[in-house]
Amino acid sequence: HTVIEENFESINKTWPQIFNTENIALSQPGHYEMRRINNESGNYIFPSVDNEPKAYEVLLNLAFTKNNQKNSTAGILLNSNQENGTGILFELRNDRSYRISNISENGTTYYTNAQEDGWVKDKQKVAKKNNIIRILTHRKKYDVYFNDNFIYTFTELSNEGGKIGLYIGPNSHAYYYSFVLKVKSQQLLNDNPEKMDGSNEKMMQDLVTKIKLQQNEIDRLKGMRLNDSKNIAEN
Repeated sequence: HTVIEENFESINKTWPQIFNTENIALSQPGHYEMRRINNESGNYIFPSVDNEPKAYEVLLNLAFTKNNQKNSTAGILLNSNQENGTGILFELRNDRSYRISNISENGTTYYTNAQEDGWVKDKQKVAKKNNIIRILTHRKKYDVYFNDNFIYTFTELSNEGGKIGLYIGPNSHAYYYSFVLKVKSQQLLNDNPEKMDGSNEKMMQDLVTKIKLQQNEIDRLKGMRLNDSKNIAEN
């Protein structure tokens, strides 16, 4: 069931329109623009969604603009408490790196490159311009893809359900070209619950096979990448 399929063709009630000294979040023709004018912290924008799903698939197509430094960041926050900004954060950095973090009231921990600052540089999977982030989650398990390349699988027992928000990092500027949120059917949620409660990562792979998007939808989303690179970073 598709909850949101947004190509940002016009202003609507789902996405806030913000313009102040630190934040820009505006619907523009064909994209949603977010800019953070603050050296210390990033900012989140939460779409207006009636419910807070626990099992879903989300896709986000984004690109940095040219007026960014290599350390500019953008991404998506899942399972968030909107008031305190906790949740699971999936970030891309403008040097073609990625990071997955758990932000809690006790601080931030990293799923990726946990011994350092969490960042992983991968020019094979993180594109120069537009990047499509795809995340599937069910029963506290997560599978992450960038540009249809598998990135990471993990389980987070302490975090399930909550808000989904777009993220823009400190002194960063990005365009978000599409956002798709799909909630899984009850039939799928009830399929083999004992199996899904196991700890083996392969079980998540089995789930991903069942709920994988049809290839034509992936091709459609990839087709959203703009050919006009006038305002897209050339890293």
